[in-house]
Amino acid sequence: MDSPFIPPHTIQWCSLELRGLSYRLSDVLVESDLHWEDPSREITLGYEDLHVWRARLDQLNSCTGKCRGSLSGDERRRAGRFRFQKDCERFIARRVILRTILGYYLGIAPAHIEFTYGDFGKPELSFPTRTDLRFNLSHSDGLVFCVVALGASVGIDVERIREVAEADKIVTYYFSSREAADWRSLSSEERLQAFFRHWTRKEARSKAIGCGIANELGRLQTMQAFDEINNEARFMSSAEANANWIVRDCVSTRGYVASIAFGLPLCRAVERGSRLNERRLFQPHTQNF
Repeated sequence: MDSPFIPPHTIQWCSLELRGLSYRLSDVLVESDLHWEDPSREITLGYEDLHVWRARLDQLNSCTGKCRGSLSGDERRRAGRFRFQKDCERFIARRVILRTILGYYLGIAPAHIEFTYGDFGKPELSFPTRTDLRFNLSHSDGLVFCVVALGASVGIDVERIREVAEADKIVTYYFSSREAADWRSLSSEERLQAFFRHWTRKEARSKAIGCGIANELGRLQTMQAFDEINNEARFMSSAEANANWIVRDCVSTRGYVASIAFGLPLCRAVERGSRLNERRLFQPHTQNF
């Protein structure tokens, strides 16, 4: 994927199979599970796939001035509201990364993509229409993760692991009583990692259904117990009563933790062996943007 805005080797992608994700014993994806590569070849996205992308924002700062032309008027206005130049540049880089990734799948120039936003700010495609492409993006301290799928609601959250002064208050407010008790039973060394793994799971899940974080976090129990950190995390959505969800942790980038959420109905369709209409699989164009 050659782009006039994104320098080579600053963005990578990997493909995950939903069937394998659904039935693996561990819910933690480590570096050996994620075969990152540069998007230099044609990429095919099927209904049984999840594609994960990552990029470093600071590697794109030098070209943010050239990127503004691919943004919408609304995005340029949002960029202009940032007080500090670094934050403005990172916002522009995030939007260009998202547009470039989606433009690659859709076969159109990134500037032609149009978005609509849900009640809680989750973006969806408004142009082109009639597409099953679903996506979600997250960023933390210069690192961006994006997940892309067909026909499945997906969510992703990434956080840099750092000290959180009000962690105990956050746990009290957003975690269930059992989760809070499990977290407080850990040693101080274990609490930090557990806090962010738990938080990103909740964020990814709430982003997958497009709801406000305050509406769902306290009602979503994401781990059986913190001392059983590899247990599978399954949810029953309060917003979509017939949809089970699976969450997987991604710990491939040192100093960060990320979680990916996706719906089980899609996994069951894949389990039945259906490719869900081969004609609707994306064969991304290899044009330059």
